[in-house]
Amino acid sequence: MLANRLLKLLPSLSIYFIGMGAFLLSDFLVVKNIEDVGIVSNWAFIKSTLVLVAVVAVFGAEQSILKYPQGLKKVYKIIIGRTFILSLIISAFLSFYSPVKDFMFWLISIVGLAFTIIFYSVLRTSLNLSLSQLCQNLWKFILLVLVFYTIFYGEFDAKSVYVFSIYFSILILSFFLVLSKDSWLNYYKNHTGNHVDKKAVLSISNYFIVSALTLNFSANFEQLILNFLNLKYESALFLAHTSVFFPLVLILNGVLGFYLGPYVKNNENKINSGLITKSILIMSLVSLVLCSLSFLIGYFIFKKYYSQYEFNIFITFSLLLVGYFRMLYLIPSCLVGVIGSDKITKRYILNNFLIVVVLLVMLLVGRSIDNIFYAVIIAGVINWALRALTGIYYSYVNLQKVS
Repeated sequence: MLANRLLKLLPSLSIYFIGMGAFLLSDFLVVKNIEDVGIVSNWAFIKSTLVLVAVVAVFGAEQSILKYPQGLKKVYKIIIGRTFILSLIISAFLSFYSPVKDFMFWLISIVGLAFTIIFYSVLRTSLNLSLSQLCQNLWKFILLVLVFYTIFYGEFDAKSVYVFSIYFSILILSFFLVLSKDSWLNYYKNHTGNHVDKKAVLSISNYFIVSALTLNFSANFEQLILNFLNLKYESALFLAHTSVFFPLVLILNGVLGFYLGPYVKNNENKINSGLITKSILIMSLVSLVLCSLSFLIGYFIFKKYYSQYEFNIFITFSLLLVGYFRMLYLIPSCLVGVIGSDKITKRYILNNFLIVVVLLVMLLVGRSIDNIFYAVIIAGVINWALRALTGIYYSYVNLQKVS
């Protein structure tokens, strides 16, 4: 039984591992082979910013589709129109206030990446797992190919490789989406569930955008702040450590997050306090083992390949702590985000938003202090610790409300 389930998941798992591996290897190639820390810093900024703002442009649609799949037919036109408008606004803002002042680059990239996110969510919810993973990961594989080619055989330009990889992947995906349209379209045409009106879907979407914004900002917290403060060497140094000490956490975190969401949604009646406690203990143990392996493997790679950067034990252990809490965060992400009551979900989202805002304000106010780099790193750890621990609390609270 378990073997059959794993066999069914193998194609989507393979696509995920290839995509995530390609994304991480792109970082490795850039950090190892490009000596200009300004170029490395810009690469890190574009990568972290694109992932963040594309999610903002979708405006919570990806989570609201998973929570209320029966409402997609009523709101898909609004989702598409809103995505274009938000992409325009975000691109204009970034072209004025970011280190990369290129309106057309931002607009083209954000729109393309936003639509891969929308289709990823639509296909994931309808259990077209392999195709949904292709939507999320194909552009990352193409990105690796382009990074490799431009570094060793051409002229590396971060903006060009991102634009080409996103749109070439969309061209390929369009072919597969048309071929399989009966499968995923019929899911939404025939989906039965509790009636939900357009207003309810859009309302929860407004809260989910706050959740998605804080989550993705948190995922790139240190990199974004360091670039905003124009700490180019520190940004490149942090990316160097992230690229070797964080891959195992990112890969397993992504795999579990992808499959646990739909699983919890379809097995809501099996969730109880005992299962939550057991999940916390198992996840803690897995996280500790994973972080230990990450340190051993990462230290070897860093010392062997990153001679231009100085190994920093403080950054390393901070990253491992963040990895531990990010793994724990998977529990409330599924229990509160997917099956939580609207009231509890909104309360938890606002809680996370306030955590990020308070930490951000503190860092911006104290930006002139001598140790601001280390303050940013510590703030990143505090952010994920509070997200995970308060989320676990809300998971138990939600269970009591339901029962």
